[in-house]
Amino acid sequence: MDFVALKKTRAYLVGGAAVAALSIGAGTVWAQTADTGGGNELETVVVSSTRLQNAGFDAPTPTTVLNADDLAKVAQPNVFDAVIQLPSLQGSTGQTYQVGSTSTGLQGLSSFSQRGFSPLRTLTLIDGERIIGANDSGVVDMSLMPQMLIQRVDVVTGGASASWGSDAVAGVVNVVTDKKFEGFKLDASTGESQYDDNKTNTVKLAFGTSFLGGRAHIEASAEYENDEGVVGTGSPANYFGCGALDGRHMDSCAGTASYGSAAATPAGQPEITWGPFSQTTTETLGGIITSGALHGANFGAGGQPSPFNFAGGGVPSLTGSTIAGCPGGTCISTAASPGDLTNQFEPSTMYQPILRQVFFTRLSFDITDRSEIFATVNYGNSNSNSEPTTTFGRPGNLFVACNNPYLPAATATACAADYPAGDMPLGIAAPFQNFENVNIDRLQRRFVLGGDGAFTVMGKDWTWDTYAEYAEAPQYLRITNMPLLPNLFAAIDAVAGTGTGAGGNGIAVGQIGCAEAAARAAGCVPYNIIGTGVTNSAAATNYIIPANGPYANITQRQEAFGATLNAKPVTLWAGDLSVAVGVDYRLENFHIKSDPYGNGTTVPQADPYTAAYPANPAMCNCNFENTSTALIETVAAGTAGGAWYAGNYHEGGGQYTVDEVFVETGIPLYKVQGWGGLDADLGARFEHYSQSGNWTTWKMGLVWDTPAPGVRIRGIDSEDLRAPNLSEIYTPPTSINSSATDPFLPGNPVLEANQITEGNLLLTPETSHTQEVGIVFQPEYIPGLRASADYYHINVLHVIQTLSSPQTVVNNCEAGNLVFCSQNAIPTVGAVPYNEGGIPTAYNLQLTNIASIVTTGVDLE
Repeated sequence: MDFVALKKTRAYLVGGAAVAALSIGAGTVWAQTADTGGGNELETVVVSSTRLQNAGFDAPTPTTVLNADDLAKVAQPNVFDAVIQLPSLQGSTGQTYQVGSTSTGLQGLSSFSQRGFSPLRTLTLIDGERIIGANDSGVVDMSLMPQMLIQRVDVVTGGASASWGSDAVAGVVNVVTDKKFEGFKLDASTGESQYDDNKTNTVKLAFGTSFLGGRAHIEASAEYENDEGVVGTGSPANYFGCGALDGRHMDSCAGTASYGSAAATPAGQPEITWGPFSQTTTETLGGIITSGALHGANFGAGGQPSPFNFAGGGVPSLTGSTIAGCPGGTCISTAASPGDLTNQFEPSTMYQPILRQVFFTRLSFDITDRSEIFATVNYGNSNSNSEPTTTFGRPGNLFVACNNPYLPAATATACAADYPAGDMPLGIAAPFQNFENVNIDRLQRRFVLGGDGAFTVMGKDWTWDTYAEYAEAPQYLRITNMPLLPNLFAAIDAVAGTGTGAGGNGIAVGQIGCAEAAARAAGCVPYNIIGTGVTNSAAATNYIIPANGPYANITQRQEAFGATLNAKPVTLWAGDLSVAVGVDYRLENFHIKSDPYGNGTTVPQADPYTAAYPANPAMCNCNFENTSTALIETVAAGTAGGAWYAGNYHEGGGQYTVDEVFVETGIPLYKVQGWGGLDADLGARFEHYSQSGNWTTWKMGLVWDTPAPGVRIRGIDSEDLRAPNLSEIYTPPTSINSSATDPFLPGNPVLEANQITEGNLLLTPETSHTQEVGIVFQPEYIPGLRASADYYHINVLHVIQTLSSPQTVVNNCEAGNLVFCSQNAIPTVGAVPYNEGGIPTAYNLQLTNIASIVTTGVDLE
């Protein structure tokens, strides 16, 4: 893939005081500030690796501090893109995140992730305060946060749950705002790629001023960014083949094929084969017969069949669904047999278009010379729009009746002779003319009241800070151009009319209609999926794809309170003992409201958004059999909806609370001329979760200022945790159409059923053990030089995860692990997760504390 070259123009108008520059370092950072007397004094800036405020203490946890000048020099359009240039932030998500997904609701999140542990395990703060997540996963979207008033960003690259609480498994990113900004500044930029796309227009401004004799201060910022992204243009036909999107040179057809295991690999053959062109064998533009006597017949222009050209000389079985010479059902091209390219799909969206609007203001008042109270308001709106899938995402395993009037006469005759059940299996890639479209509108409304300051008791200085937050984060997800499965299956089950009178099928002679009377009564219009270049009526398309597709309105609320007290109450033999104590409280709440069909309505309707629904509808299992009477069957209860091909959201919600108390102390162990100094950092946090009970996290760290000039050695050992989030605990079942090979039935047939993912009330927190040791070199005789090397080892246990696929669930059940059998279907027959007809009712991929993650590495800075 070509790198996107930007042609960008940037203009700055900056007035007022400049932001003080901070060095890159760990622990306490010293910054020069001007005093009113014309001299210089040192100001203590405490970074986020510790809750201690001690000017002489350097924390053992490695921390990178990026000030405003550092961020500006990276020359990125926003702070998030600048910060993620740090190697430790590998795995951070951005504009391309989940671009190929339809129903996750995570598309386009700009979220920090450290060590590749996913954003779930990196805690993001603003001024040391909790931020509400952009959705029920709890992940913070930085595109909703203010950019222009950022003074610095602290990146803590180690476990910090003892200091900051849940989610700080891999580290913390704390965004620190400039709370005393004076003046006005404006940042405007525009740009586009060399391919005349990815157009970006940004305007950001900020101002700040003091009043009431300097005791009060107000500042505000406003930002607007319109990023058009990189999306496909033109008709859907332009996306087939192995061409290049917008002129970019991409080999989107390269891929691998695998036999799945060494035992299944033929002698002398590699288990995994790579080729410049990997070909799917079950979906083509006009439809391909996927098994049986007509296997491999591909419908082209006018619905005429011809043998499909399988890459690598693949030969379809005429008694089953396998392709000889194509490992695992994937064909790989060769020079002699490149295969048919027409069933390949170019990406429809590479970079999601995002429209971002953010407003932030802070008002503070000095109640004494050393203490202030403040209020902040943050409003953010991010709207992303994408065509998510690199295929058309339509059901690939359909069945067409042999008497379907759209079939060519010769094919219909052969079908009746070769398929006794009267139905022919058909794989279809693009029966519709438009891509699915996913629009996500995210909002953030955050209000904070707080205060901070200092006071003196018995000659000792004490500092305090506290805040109370109320925040809401609605998310509105809309999907259009999504097929409604009951209507799709009814519409493709077309028959020729034999008359409306006695003995007829209710369809006029010479007309084509839907086979089922109930479907016709519900507004069914027949739809032709046979061949390319097919023109269907608008009424038929609207029946299959309602104008209003799946939707989910997710309303999230966070309430948080925190208070910290710092002091140096005792002077020991080697210096001051530092102590920080505090309490934290948090409530997380969410609710999902979804469309009727995704939520479980079972009655087929021509317009599912205006028709009356049953008061207590049974859930649709959508496991439609191959007989015509079952094509619109939607009355089986128990599997929680699934009428849409994807995006089946279900209503639900939940909340939890957490009460926390923490203590941290810095102990100077010794300071001896010629031996250097040794400091210890000890911390513990006690947490009570309403959902999962009591937990404790801790840390023990040492910092040794060695006798060698400018050489410091540091190390830390910590126990951290990540509590399950709202989504993992409470998300109601969501389903997509899926399939798996059935090891319980003769011939191991591939059976389709809903793949259901849902929350789990029995989840417990993930626990993590982190060990770090490093050396820092900062000699006074080389001003400005700082170098460090840190070794880290992180082991996360009880990781919350689902199995990767329905096939993995079924295989575990077949191997005798009955836990997966019970997850696999409802109800079960003994240990076999199928109903009495031998058909799976659902593949349940419930979240479980099932995995572990270990990572080891070295940071060099």
